[in-house]
Order: sequence, then C-alpha cells, then structure tokens
Amino acid sequence: MDRHTENYGFLRDPETGVFLSMAPNFDNNIALISKGYPSDIERKNDLFIHDFLELFDEITESYHIPVLNEDLIRLAILNTNIEVDADYIVKFILNGYNQLTDRFRQKAIIAID
Repeated sequence: MDRHTENYGFLRDPETGVFLSMAPNFDNNIALISKGYPSDIERKNDLFIHDFLELFDEITESYHIPVLNEDLIRLAILNTNIEVDADYIVKFILNGYNQLTDRFRQKAIIAID
C-alpha cells in the first residue's frame, strides 16, 4: 500500500560517489496495484518515470539497466500467487522500462559523440 516515487534506490561507491548499480528491490509490497490499476498504461505522466529520469541524468555511462522482458514479468506474476490482470501489468511495466532504456540509449549516444 506504499505507492510513491521513493521506492527505488542506487548503490554508490562510498569514496567517489559514482553510481554502481540499482539497489535490490525493496519496500514495494503490492504497491503496483494497491489502489487499483493505474489509468495511464502508457505512463506518459507517471511521476515515478519523471523522477527517475531526472535522477538518471546524473548516472554515469558505466551503469547498465538490467534486462527485463515479458517472460520475466510473467514469471514474477506467477510466483506472487495473487490474481491480477497479467496482460495489463506486463504492458504497464514494459512501457516504463522502454522509456528508461530509450533515455539510456540517448545518453549513451550523446556520450559517445
């Protein structure tokens, strides 16, 4: 029931402050659908995506977004043993993931140029 934009984190090198990786998943319980299914499946106005992308501008080129695909999401859904609209959740998660990976690719291209 803890759906807000602060349920993500990053691990940093304590000496240099360089981003190392995303922190392990934490504090999200049934957050995705705790108050019903979000109305914006495209996630164009999603505060989590917006806040994450602002932070993302600080992440170094050495950071790599982990692979996520439909099969992995469906496997996670199966392992939760909670009845949900799996097709909706897959689309919702992949829409956010694709926005993040698109931004990563843009940043990588800019950094190379």
